[in-house]
Amino acid sequence: MDIRAFEYISKESFIHSLNPITKLFGLIVLSMLITSLAPIYLLSFFIFLSIIFKVLSKINLLSLFFQRVGTVIFTIFIGLINYLSTRDFSYSFNEAFKFLSILSISLLFMATTQPLQLANTLSHILERLLGRRARFLSSYIVIVIALIPIIFNTATTMIDCRRSRFESFVKHPIKALGGFLISFFTELLDKTLDFQTSLESRFFSPFREVVGLPFRACDIIIILCLLLSLIIPSLIKLL
Repeated sequence: MDIRAFEYISKESFIHSLNPITKLFGLIVLSMLITSLAPIYLLSFFIFLSIIFKVLSKINLLSLFFQRVGTVIFTIFIGLINYLSTRDFSYSFNEAFKFLSILSISLLFMATTQPLQLANTLSHILERLLGRRARFLSSYIVIVIALIPIIFNTATTMIDCRRSRFESFVKHPIKALGGFLISFFTELLDKTLDFQTSLESRFFSPFREVVGLPFRACDIIIILCLLLSLIIPSLIKLL
């Protein structure tokens, strides 16, 4: 199965059914835990998360990361930069692996969360504080999240087309890069206009009244467990 990056993947799973705010809070907490873990526990924790998420979301965590060459190259680049600055291989590997872990769970969050549901739920919560401006904010969130996969998929399609025509960036890099950027932005503009047309056809309004998803018992339990995962280590250190 070809899983696209930054794109919602429709599946019947436990994580898909959770409230978007619960998943967003989980992403924040897990990212904090990953950055604070010692190297000796980091790999075990990531393997544990991979197994849990595979069962609960029916999506392979690592496949979301390794499906795009750019993410892999950027991770290697982070490790290389850290190594050149510290000359410590274990530290560099640890920092690169932390980036891999956080990016993987971030991709899983986007793959299991519909942009409209996330925006509507955020708007419903913030409306009590910001009033109608919260609806305008939620509309921005929907549009930005919806445009992310369009941008990445356009770039991927352009690269695949050039490869099928056996075009190389090596022989004439400046000319090839210039041609790619012109083609990319032209295609992206066309797709953005199509996206705008689809919004207009559905009479999209940034000030529409929205209803957020309710919090269920499983959402509350997960939020409490996440809070305990932050509090308990701190208490142990104090004791």
